[in-house]
Amino acid sequence: MTATPSQLSRAHRRFLGLTASLPAADEHSLALQAIEFAPGSRRRFAEHLATAGMPRSGLLIGHRTGDRLHVHAVLGRGYGWPPAQRLQVDAHYALGAVEAAQQLSGHPMDWVGTWCMPADGRARPAHTDRRIWHRARHLALVSEETVLVTIGHSPERLVLRAWIEEDGQPRALEVVWASAGGGS
Repeated sequence: MTATPSQLSRAHRRFLGLTASLPAADEHSLALQAIEFAPGSRRRFAEHLATAGMPRSGLLIGHRTGDRLHVHAVLGRGYGWPPAQRLQVDAHYALGAVEAAQQLSGHPMDWVGTWCMPADGRARPAHTDRRIWHRARHLALVSEETVLVTIGHSPERLVLRAWIEEDGQPRALEVVWASAGGGS
C-alpha cells in the first residue's frame, strides 16, 4: 500500500513538511492507551543497549488500531548524524523506511514514533524523561499520535517507557510485548 497525495503518511507530512488534509477524526476515536511491540523488538532494543557508549535514537514504524499503537519495526535514525543530535532524524531514511514497510505489510504502516537511549545505556528515573520529551516535542517528534520511547537497562531488566502528548504534557502509555505466536 502506497500513500496517495490525498493520504500522505505522517512521515511525509513531518519529514518533508508537506501539508494535506488529514482524514476526518472520528468524534468517537479513542485516545491512545498502549503501545505494543512486535516479537523481536525487545532483542533489538537490547542490541542497541549492548553497544552503549554514545546516545542513540531511531524510528518506530507501525500502525494504529483503536487505542493501541502496534510497532512492527525498531530502526536506527538514519545516517550521518553526530551523537549530540540524537533526536534528529534523516528524512530520506525515514521516508524510505515507511515506504518499504508499506510495500511489505498488509497494514497501513507509518512512522509512529521515536526511541532514544542515553550514552551509557542506563535507565533513568521516569521524571528525567520529561526533559527529553520536551526536546522531542520541540522537534515535532511527539504528539497525541506519535510516541517517544525511552530505553535503558537496570541491573535486573530492560526499562522502556512510552510517552505521548496530552494537553501539552507528557502522558505515559502502557507497554505491551507481543508474543511470537500472537498477531497484532
